[in-house]
Amino acid sequence: MKKISDSTSTANPNGEFTEGSPAAGVPATLIKADWLNSIQREILAAIGVAGIPQSPTDDGQLAKALKWLGSWKNLTDKPSNLTDYSITIASQVEAEAGTDNAKPMTALRVAQAIAKKITQATETAFGWAKIATAAQVATGTDTATIVTPATLATALTNSSGRLYRTIQIDASTTYTPVAQVKRIEVEIVGGGGAGAGAVALTSGQNAIGGGGGAGGYAHTILDVTDAMRAGIPVTIGSGGVAGTSTGGTGGTTSFGTFISAIGGTGGTRAVGGNTAFFTGAGGSGGRAAVGGVLPSVQGEDGANGQNNSTNGVLSCGGAGGRSQLGVAGDLQVVNTNGNAGVRGGGGSGVLSVSTTTSYTGGKGGDGCCVIREYT
Repeated sequence: MKKISDSTSTANPNGEFTEGSPAAGVPATLIKADWLNSIQREILAAIGVAGIPQSPTDDGQLAKALKWLGSWKNLTDKPSNLTDYSITIASQVEAEAGTDNAKPMTALRVAQAIAKKITQATETAFGWAKIATAAQVATGTDTATIVTPATLATALTNSSGRLYRTIQIDASTTYTPVAQVKRIEVEIVGGGGAGAGAVALTSGQNAIGGGGGAGGYAHTILDVTDAMRAGIPVTIGSGGVAGTSTGGTGGTTSFGTFISAIGGTGGTRAVGGNTAFFTGAGGSGGRAAVGGVLPSVQGEDGANGQNNSTNGVLSCGGAGGRSQLGVAGDLQVVNTNGNAGVRGGGGSGVLSVSTTTSYTGGKGGDGCCVIREYT
């Protein structure tokens, strides 16, 4: 920008206007076109930078240009950080100490200050904690993260060797292990034999029925194979049928081709004089348990029924044999049907002195299969 002294010699020594002094011989400052044009160009340049078209009817254009040029958003070469403003930021030591109240902190310093005050929790110290991933929980070696209930439940479900569930099967079916099951433990019992019954008697006679034998017991542990996941047939042996004569034999229970347990035989009926001592033989327990890597057990024999000529109180039908997984039919009083066995237990025999009524021995308990599944 030109000073007035750049266009005329009539300016004062400071290059400024003067009104002159005729008495002292100092002329007044002459205003020349060159200087006026320079001022005009300066003003138009400011208006042009602001992007305002020159208008001869608007006397406020310079004010508008100055306002535009003074706006922050229109400034160029603006500072990009605190240092450019000559502002000192807090150091890491100052941020972690947390005592300075005059210096600003960067995002890094804020993070460093938080990390200094709040540490990760341990078994002996409070602090923040990270949540473990499913993979970390499954591995089980991380000691610095916490576990959510959902992740823990998943890990337990998938953990090796855990008891997943226990299934009791009381009717023939097909067993199919679910995907997470890797090993199974199987127990089976055959059907129990029925107790012996009695028909109506001739006067002076008594009938004694022996108890049915319990079904045999087999036990094994198997690693689940792909072939087994297609389904394993489970056959449950029926309990021996009860009647008024010798009791029926229980059926065989089997778990595929892996193990089987034979049913118990029925009790035998005996008829004799009411003053004689005689017995009705109990049925034999199922003996031919086949297969299995764990010990198998024969079923308990049914008890003999007896007619005691010297002490009638001791006369009774035989109790059924007890099974490894069930209950035997208990011995019964005179002139009453026998009691049934449960889950491979033998049915009880009868004691009859009736000349008019038949009595049925207790039915043998149906066999049973118990499966424990492990992941």
